[in-house]
Amino acid sequence: MNVLIIGGNGLIGRTIHDLFLNRGSKINLMIGSRTVKTKTANQIRIDVTDPNSFHVIAKRDINLIVLCTSDKENNILNYCISNKLDYLDITKPSNELEVAYRLANQKDIASRIVFSSGWMSGIVGGLLNWEEPDLNKVKEVEIYIYYSLNDLSGKTSVDFMADHISKPFKTFMFNEIIWNKYYLKSKTHNYSFKIKKRNTYLFDTPDAFILNESENIPTIEIRTAYSSKFITWLLHTFQLIGFFKILPLSLKKKMFVSNGKGDETSLDIVYKSKSLSKKISLQNMTGQAKLTAFATVLHMEQLMNFDLKDGIYFSHQIHDNKSFVEQLLTMKSIKIIKNEENSNH
Repeated sequence: MNVLIIGGNGLIGRTIHDLFLNRGSKINLMIGSRTVKTKTANQIRIDVTDPNSFHVIAKRDINLIVLCTSDKENNILNYCISNKLDYLDITKPSNELEVAYRLANQKDIASRIVFSSGWMSGIVGGLLNWEEPDLNKVKEVEIYIYYSLNDLSGKTSVDFMADHISKPFKTFMFNEIIWNKYYLKSKTHNYSFKIKKRNTYLFDTPDAFILNESENIPTIEIRTAYSSKFITWLLHTFQLIGFFKILPLSLKKKMFVSNGKGDETSLDIVYKSKSLSKKISLQNMTGQAKLTAFATVLHMEQLMNFDLKDGIYFSHQIHDNKSFVEQLLTMKSIKIIKNEENSNH
């Protein structure tokens, strides 16, 4: 099988490549990018904005394309559908993912088209499926993200935050769409893994749309806090006074750059099933990028090694309820804990 990672020279793409090879796979893995850094056999020049550059995909007999770069026009998605290639997208933000998903559903599909969250590659859905296989029972999900300023961020995520920080995004309340903005509406949350009590603020990841669309979960809210309480408060204050609206894009990009080496990222999922509130928590000490990349590798292996029918999927739907989490825990830096009843919320 031949697999092409488009955007493979970026942070996530490089990490996927390295993790995949380290697992001893004999799959032929190729890198697609607008600029070819080294003239090796596995480097392919592809520009997602220029469909004329896609002819090399057929020449290399590609079976699966993993998209790790921004493709707002969905040129790669359309190419994969037209040419019956498997497709895995882990990059799109919420609004672009919804557009791509609706587009795919209007077409005849003769391959596997998989959409994953641009935040941690669909881990939220996987964890929920593991703990509650019948997600129809879940009425409310609250996702609390903890992000370290010593982590490492990729260009795509920095560009997205700089471009969208002042724009409203969808949240879901009893299946009604509520428009909100980043870093507003303070709420206290007791994080797991010794982080403890923090003020959290509204945040957007594609998991809200994915869980509402695929599992009919009516109420979903996502919040975040940073390792610095001051920075968390500052971002909230800037949004509150409208500072982001007048700040130049170049300066907003500098605000969201993280040049660390990878640090703790944590995730609390609080969900309500009937009258009971439960919590699942995940921690990765090597950072968000590596966590996203590792989950993506697991999606790739699932597509390559298991007989999955042609169709359109979200990434949590292609895994067995238990095996995905079992595979996640093979990475020694990851810890997962669950509370049968969440008493801290």
